[in-house]
Amino acid sequence: MGQNTKATITAIISGFSALFGWHGWLALLFVAGMTLDIATGVTVAGVRGEWKSSTMCKGLAHKMGAVFAVAAALLFDAILVLVIGNLPGVRLPFAIPALLGPLTMVWYTIAEFGSILENVGQLGVPVPGFLKKAIKLLHTAVDSAGEATDKQSQ
Repeated sequence: MGQNTKATITAIISGFSALFGWHGWLALLFVAGMTLDIATGVTVAGVRGEWKSSTMCKGLAHKMGAVFAVAAALLFDAILVLVIGNLPGVRLPFAIPALLGPLTMVWYTIAEFGSILENVGQLGVPVPGFLKKAIKLLHTAVDSAGEATDKQSQ
């Protein structure tokens, strides 16, 4: 890889990080997880001789549903910030963070990585038990954080 290519890639990554911060990196991980899950799922179907375009379409529709859910959560965060931040006479003693969007994105990303491990296991590759446990623990922790947020809003 040439110096110009490296410099271009570095500039793009730096610009992306400056524009979108950690939310952007979450989005990249979400897309990377979906991409790897699709690739491993197609590989499993191909190895088993079970590849069907209708199954692929259903899987892609499922992925698009996750994208729409994340978009809805991000839009809901934006609405909360705008409405609460602009209500006349209402001043909260704390900042309203964008919480639901990132939490939703992390939840789906963890699910993608769990699915990738399932696919890898179906290919006959041993998956470390500690990795499976780590993904399950993280998924449970994100669920708990979401439930705590829900209880605070009631």
